Amino acid sequence: MSAQPTPLTQTEDPPDNVCRIALISDIHGNLVALEAVLEDLEEQNISSILCLGDIVGYGPEPGACVRRVREHCEHTVLGNHELMMLMLHSEMAPDMGPELTPALRRALGQLKEEEREWISALPLGMNLEEFAIVHSSFCEPPIFHYIMETEDAEDCLREQPVRVSFHGHTHVPMIWEQSGQAVYGVEPGNLPNKLNPKARYCINVGSVGQPRDGDSRAAYCIFDPRKQTVLHRRVPYDIAWAQSRFEGTGLRSFDRQRIALGD
Repeated sequence: MSAQPTPLTQTEDPPDNVCRIALISDIHGNLVALEAVLEDLEEQNISSILCLGDIVGYGPEPGACVRRVREHCEHTVLGNHELMMLMLHSEMAPDMGPELTPALRRALGQLKEEEREWISALPLGMNLEEFAIVHSSFCEPPIFHYIMETEDAEDCLREQPVRVSFHGHTHVPMIWEQSGQAVYGVEPGNLPNKLNPKARYCINVGSVGQPRDGDSRAAYCIFDPRKQTVLHRRVPYDIAWAQSRFEGTGLRSFDRQRIALGD
């Protein structure tokens, strides 16, 4: 099995007839949050669900999360936690530190060989013609840069293959817009955002399993390519039940606690 990420790919069947597309990211082994999001999606008139990576890591139920993603998501791209998991026993494995290794080992142990092979074949990003998806940034995708500042967004916008792209990685929902030469970030809010047809965008969909924007509710995004609208949704879930899943796993209490803080 190769631990090398698959390069950016383009789908053979672009979503010509889709209505509303859901984008989820950064589940991080939080099955309770993922199931709440999937339940919410049943009421949203969604034609397709896409996953932007980091299904595993931090949380206690990565195997079940991978299986849910494979069952429900039309396309999935590789996250940095998936790549680190695949590299755990490689001579080229980076020094991940005690804060990451136990959860990655747990993920590797919960996955069947066929599931690990599926993950190893995931692309770093996909060009779906009307929009593109990546876990982190289209600027050097294998390095998994964070888009935290204007300069980071500029780098991604310069390299992304189409006008609109979606990413995760920071666990913070954000709409980065480029109008002319100016690039600025807009916090999404609770209502649909209408995209300017003359502007370019890289949009962070937020995190399902470990939000870090001060809101502990699970986050995901809905894109309507025809109406050119983006809606960021927040879904409450039973956080105490999700925290109880950590018991007896040996995973960090910090990661157990932070899902209640949204930090």
